[in-house]
Amino acid sequence: MISGLTSINSQMFHIVFNGCQYVKTQDVNIVAAGNSPNTEGIHVQMSSRVTIIHSKIRTGDDCISIGPGTNSLWIENIECGPGHGISIGSLGWELNEAGVQNVTVKRVTFTGTQNGVRIKS
Repeated sequence: MISGLTSINSQMFHIVFNGCQYVKTQDVNIVAAGNSPNTEGIHVQMSSRVTIIHSKIRTGDDCISIGPGTNSLWIENIECGPGHGISIGSLGWELNEAGVQNVTVKRVTFTGTQNGVRIKS
């Protein structure tokens, strides 16, 4: 469980879940300048049953990025933007790369984003 965390001006990813199971993130505040590149808010890959709720993510890149091997990701009640929105991928870089399955996005407010939810392959 990650709760009540504030991350400001990380040089790259603010939070990464890699190879995790049954993680809950709530009431997180992530901030970086709107013109800052490669400052993903939360990145999830090779993980299952991750929940991200009730959080504010304001970065110059993806609010939430979803990489290969992600399964059963729940995203709800997020304030996202500026930046790129929520991205699944990029996917397909490797021949036998694990896919992404069962992603739910509910009640997200996108403000000043280039996209809402997108899939990059």
